[in-house]
Amino acid sequence: MNSTIIRTPRNGQFLVVSHTPLKDIRLNWDSRGLLVFLLSKPDDWTVNVEYLIKQAPSGRDKIYRMLKELITFGYIERQQKRNPSGNIEGYIYFVYELPLSPYPDKPEPGTPDSNTPIPETQENLLTTDTNYVCSSSTTTNKSVESSEEQLITPSTLSKQETEQAINLVSQFQFTKSQQLLDELTGIINDGKLRSSPIACLTGLVNKECKGEFNPARGVKIATARIREKRLSEFHAQHRVETTNVPENWNNDPLKMKLDEIGKLLN
Repeated sequence: MNSTIIRTPRNGQFLVVSHTPLKDIRLNWDSRGLLVFLLSKPDDWTVNVEYLIKQAPSGRDKIYRMLKELITFGYIERQQKRNPSGNIEGYIYFVYELPLSPYPDKPEPGTPDSNTPIPETQENLLTTDTNYVCSSSTTTNKSVESSEEQLITPSTLSKQETEQAINLVSQFQFTKSQQLLDELTGIINDGKLRSSPIACLTGLVNKECKGEFNPARGVKIATARIREKRLSEFHAQHRVETTNVPENWNNDPLKMKLDEIGKLLN
């Protein structure tokens, strides 16, 4: 069989990128391309929106739309820059090869069997994942019950609602279950809940079964949780490092020297 993907020799000037963003069906093709372009830059490269606008005929609005999409799904984090007076003077962008919000592995939609020719027409382009099954009795993904991790539910739910919520998402892989619960948390926090929490979650589960679930508000919840975890780990490590007193400290030459300096200062 003749090759249909023609590559050049690997002799330098190549970029190695994870498959995760390239297979993330939540992203439009242009957003994936922009992300790869940004990942091709040095680690200390500063993202400049005006520069990006000049690099392609996409236009300002489309560049901002792509950046917003990458921010929504956790591939870019935007933070305000302030001057010494405390006034905002722009933004700084952090680009991630893997999204801040976990995204479970999912087959690429519309991947045809290599032995089955498909006419190259717009009508015959496959746009849905026909192999995706939404059923706790047939799914082969790791279920919530078999996971050692613990799901985090909205704090406003009652004990009964919490049990119902966990039962609703138990058919999915752990990561997807947490995404659904995070989306519910985001809806509640933003004051957008128009029904009971369980009814809202049921709607989200139904969307996931149809392949229509878009974790827009849940991304903020997951990102905040990751930041809090990292900060907690940093403080824990810092406390260990600062309280780790060497053995025989009283006889340590450094302590003796510090004691001498202290006496001189007094």
